Amino acid sequence: MFPPANHRILYVDDEPALLEIAKLFLEQTDGISVDTTTDPLEACEMIMTGQYDAVVSDYQMPEMDGIVLLKRIREAGSLIPFIIFTGRGREEVVIEALNNGADSYLQKGGDPRSQFAELANTIQQLAGKQEVEVALRKSEEMLHRAERLAHLGSWALDRETGHLTWSDETYRIFGIDPEGTAMTYEAFLSMIHPADRALVDAAYSTSITEGKDFYTVEHRIIRADTGEVRYVVERCEHTRDDSGQVFYSIGMVHDITERKLAQLELLQRHEELQAAYEQLTSIEEELRTGFDDLAESQHKLQESERKLADIIDFLPDATFVLDTGGRIIAWNRAIERMTGIPKAKMLGRGDYAHAVPFYGEARPILIDHVLESSGMKDCPYDITTKNGESLEGETDLARPGGREATLMVRASPLYDREGRCAGAIEIVRDITVQKQAEANLRETKDYLERLIDHANAPIAVWNPDGTLTRFNKAFERLTGIPADEAIGQNHEFLFPVESRDASIELIRRAMAGEFWEDMVIPILCRSGEVRTVLWNSANITGSDGKTLISTIVQGQDITARKQAAAELQQKHEELQTAYEQLTSIEEDLRKSFDDLARSQRQLKESEELYRRISESMSDAVYVCDVRDTGESAISMVTGAVHEITGYTTEEILSMQCCRNLLHPDDLSVFEREVLSLTPDKSTMIEVRMIRRDGLIRWIRFSANHLTNPDGSIRFYGGWQDVTERKMAEDALRESEQHFRTLADGGKAMIRTCGMDLACDYFNKPWLAFTGRTLEDECGDGWTEGVHPADLAGCIETYTDSFFQREPYSMVYRLRRHDGEYRWILDDGSPRYDANENFIGFIGYCLDVTDMREMKEALQDTAEKMESIFRAAPAGIGMLVDETITEVNDLLCEITGYTRDELIGRPFQQIYSGKTEYAAAYEGMDDQIKRAGKYMFETRLMRKDGTSSDVQVAITPIDPGDHSQGMAFTMLDITESKAMEQEIEYHSGELLRQTNSLAVANKKLNLMNSITRHDVLNQLTILLGNLWIAQEAEPGEDIGEYLARVKNAADKIQRQIEFTRDYTDLGVRSPEWQRISSAIRSAAMHELPIDDESGDLAVYADPMLSRVFANLMDNTLRHGESATRIRVRYRLEEDGDL
Repeated sequence: MFPPANHRILYVDDEPALLEIAKLFLEQTDGISVDTTTDPLEACEMIMTGQYDAVVSDYQMPEMDGIVLLKRIREAGSLIPFIIFTGRGREEVVIEALNNGADSYLQKGGDPRSQFAELANTIQQLAGKQEVEVALRKSEEMLHRAERLAHLGSWALDRETGHLTWSDETYRIFGIDPEGTAMTYEAFLSMIHPADRALVDAAYSTSITEGKDFYTVEHRIIRADTGEVRYVVERCEHTRDDSGQVFYSIGMVHDITERKLAQLELLQRHEELQAAYEQLTSIEEELRTGFDDLAESQHKLQESERKLADIIDFLPDATFVLDTGGRIIAWNRAIERMTGIPKAKMLGRGDYAHAVPFYGEARPILIDHVLESSGMKDCPYDITTKNGESLEGETDLARPGGREATLMVRASPLYDREGRCAGAIEIVRDITVQKQAEANLRETKDYLERLIDHANAPIAVWNPDGTLTRFNKAFERLTGIPADEAIGQNHEFLFPVESRDASIELIRRAMAGEFWEDMVIPILCRSGEVRTVLWNSANITGSDGKTLISTIVQGQDITARKQAAAELQQKHEELQTAYEQLTSIEEDLRKSFDDLARSQRQLKESEELYRRISESMSDAVYVCDVRDTGESAISMVTGAVHEITGYTTEEILSMQCCRNLLHPDDLSVFEREVLSLTPDKSTMIEVRMIRRDGLIRWIRFSANHLTNPDGSIRFYGGWQDVTERKMAEDALRESEQHFRTLADGGKAMIRTCGMDLACDYFNKPWLAFTGRTLEDECGDGWTEGVHPADLAGCIETYTDSFFQREPYSMVYRLRRHDGEYRWILDDGSPRYDANENFIGFIGYCLDVTDMREMKEALQDTAEKMESIFRAAPAGIGMLVDETITEVNDLLCEITGYTRDELIGRPFQQIYSGKTEYAAAYEGMDDQIKRAGKYMFETRLMRKDGTSSDVQVAITPIDPGDHSQGMAFTMLDITESKAMEQEIEYHSGELLRQTNSLAVANKKLNLMNSITRHDVLNQLTILLGNLWIAQEAEPGEDIGEYLARVKNAADKIQRQIEFTRDYTDLGVRSPEWQRISSAIRSAAMHELPIDDESGDLAVYADPMLSRVFANLMDNTLRHGESATRIRVRYRLEEDGDL
């Protein structure tokens, strides 16, 4: 219900006494205040100020009648309710008033209490109706603004007719011009993204079949004007009839594209950062486990185009790169040193210019055969290795300076990210020294082989499991077993069965490190003979000095000495000499073995060091020895030293300690974590290192504490540049901070939960709304603010969506910090990590209390308007594009059609013909622009074929846009038309009467237009003052009211006498009358009269004195400041008076 309003009314009448009595009566009604005026021109100005809620006007007034006043304010654009309150009771006056926009018509006369009560009731109804219309328009405007601001459109679907109605915002969201567009459900589906179309259709149909009253669905649309894909959320509610069938659906569509895209972008960034973090974590783990995983990381990093140039430039091997056109695009420092030609002279050159520094002429070399489609055809190189598309070979040539050199060359194609060949790379390594070392090693090996093979002493070599690998000729002669047969067998077959176990035990102890000194072990010959041999042995170990590689033994057959001791004694001197020679040979052989073992160890160490360096090119490896003084010195550093520090290896070694490279703020961390390491412990820290160029890089510094056998302390470990990972971590933190800034800077209240259903985050708007802390709200604390009546449903919706991993939307009441419960719209969505693993929910909440209250107010207003629509005393309907969209029951009664038959029917079809339809609408637009509505009379064709006369009033719903539709009213005036026609017929008959009857009729009409109006006015004044006098309290002075009653009675008496005399007007013959006599007989007042007529006499009707009486009465009533009356005359030039 609307609250009582104070309606301000303007009452216009030329009778001051009537204004006073009307003001007195009306202001006794609650909520009505009255201003009065006797001047219609002044009234027009007062009305246009807009401060009045309704106008009550007399019809007949001297300067301007009520109809003219009504027309003037309507033409000025005012639609204020206008009531004609007059004594004139003719139908033509009523019709003229209503046709010109009057809202009501009341006739004076009768009981003043009931008359003014009816007037007050009419005023309240019309003013209240206007207020309702204004409030409704404001509510609708607020709804439209809210829709535009919130990107929230609305729609309604009538399932019986299939008519789909959209709000302006809905048209804007879908990119459609509302003009000339008739929407249907099928047209709506066609604008949904094909991937979501079935989902939306299923959501609508299943909600109906499963008996749901509402549903919410999120989907994409394709805008009709731009083709842009937009994200929307739709919520639909159904209205069911008594049988439970849905006949009407109302929905809201919310454009959430920006929020959705931001959410997707945020999720993508989070996933990318999460993936980057996991990748960095994986790399970190791989670094701890070994350098094999680092090699894979190195391979991935080498693929980066950003680092390729630096990697190539600082490779220790001479390297150059050609593009697909054979032009040099990289010429590193090593090749500059090898050829003596700087990069600047070589970059960009083609035509085999890269071969000139090596061969003295432009010619194809190995890299060109990689690039050319013919491959290795006619290739002059000795290809030693072919790994896929990579080629490796060796060549001998004269280097600059004339020195012969052996080069190892390796060429491989290069591919871009799309897999296209982008060029080729060739690495050139001078292996002259290596080749010489290999030749020397082969020569030494051949020497040792010959030495062993031709030694007089039996010599054999076996590996740790006892398998023979060498068996010299002296051993063949001793045992009679060929070397080919012995090699590959276990040495145990050389020993007799009876002493085999003891001999093998002696050998095991020797292999474990026990030194043999003239150990006697019997040997079994092929013939079965057992020979006694005096043995010594030596173990050959690996580069670590511990791992056993093989054991070499040499022996001396002393069987003969044993058998012939005497002969041995005689030849002692000879044997002694021979033994000394053998000892010398043995010493030489042992030295040769030691040299061989040392060479093999150095070779293996060199190969292992080269492998580790090549696998760790992106990192640096160091060894630091601690001196007796406690100071540490870097004894070895290799790898990507220059790339990480900007210094050369020699410069780093000259610094002694790596603390000189560290940022001053990180020295305490280095000393605490590294220098204080205990034996056999390791650590890994991240510190800042200052490069030679001044740049600061983050380094992962690993250190291992090792105590050498001699008791000295050694640290070893690696440096890894982790600056990019640090930057990624900073970017991740910045992204998280950005998310929190966005979350805290908007109006939406946001919360998140993890896998345990417990909320772990609430943004600042949420905490400001509830007035609680984050600790209070986390977990299940937020449910303490939910209204007890809503809590169970809220928790059920929340948990069901959580376990089904589906979005939810719910509305519940949440207690604000001031204790008031506010309605909250909570939309939640599941969250996933980079691996699509569910990690919880995020909820976006908005305070929709004001929206709900506005919706309820609009619903209440709509229900009231619907009641008015159906109970109106006139037929009412709505038109869109000249098609009927809504009707009330009375309109159906007037036309003879049912509601279903009228809705959707062209308005033209209820006319008797196209000519009548065109005539009815002629001039409509101009009239609407002037007065806001258009009224006309026309002939209506009823359903049964009969026609009737109707009066139609049409007004646009939106004055600025007629395409929004028209509202119209229709009154059946068939009977009044028939009456008018009958009156016109009788009037025609009367016109054919005598002139005297015509004159009499004219006089009667004049009398009705003047006398009856005045009598009713005076009668209203008389009855009103009389009623007030009767209602006065005992003792109250009522003399003023009785004086007014007497004055009104006297005027009524004179007017009745005038009526009586008027019947004789024209009956008696004119006569000569003195003007002064007529004036004196009409002077019934106290004002002095200045009579300047003298003896003037006129030939006139005997009723002349009544004319002067009316003139003087009007002077008294309308001349408020008049003090006297002056009567004079003059003659015109033609002699007329």
